[in-house]
Amino acid sequence: MEKRTEGTAVLGDMVNIDFIGKLDGIEFIGGSGKGVDVTVAPDTGYIPGFCEGIAGHSVGETFDVTVTFPENYGNSSLAGKKAVFTMTLNALYNSTITDEMVVTYMWNSYTGVSEWENA
Repeated sequence: MEKRTEGTAVLGDMVNIDFIGKLDGIEFIGGSGKGVDVTVAPDTGYIPGFCEGIAGHSVGETFDVTVTFPENYGNSSLAGKKAVFTMTLNALYNSTITDEMVVTYMWNSYTGVSEWENA
């Protein structure tokens, strides 16, 4: 997918982010990532609120997303605790599917997006 270097993230977008997680202002092990692709949506496998918190932010912006780890989180030192993730939105992905993409995909015989969607 093509990366866009401007725009504002909305629910459903695929984005690329850098992030650093902190508990009480101190970075914790395993709480950071660079160049991570995520979908701005709930139920993505991340802590509830992590990905949804990206919505409304623009490419190039650095912002904080506050989340609370679930009580049953696998790491007992984080379970039930509030964390702040400082994120930078690096890019939005252009996820528009075109007729050309559908036609050239080798595992189908559809002639365009509308035929593929109807199937």
